[in-house]
Amino acid sequence: MDIKKNTSKISWDGHINEAGLEIIKAFEGYSKAPYLCPSNRWTIGFGSTWDIKGNAVTGSHLPVTRDEAGRLLAR
Repeated sequence: MDIKKNTSKISWDGHINEAGLEIIKAFEGYSKAPYLCPSNRWTIGFGSTWDIKGNAVTGSHLPVTRDEAGRLLAR
């Protein structure tokens, strides 16, 4: 059997489509208030660990709506 190594490079620009965002939302679930996830990291919304300004989420962050959480996820 002749096996050839795939040497092509795969690149990703960091963007995700709506279908991908919906998959993440389904697996992460929604939390309006900050919580400590299993990896001991403050999280909010649909699994966001950073707020809209790029700061790490803390336990003192204000609650977010589903719309805000969606914007955090798409950020």
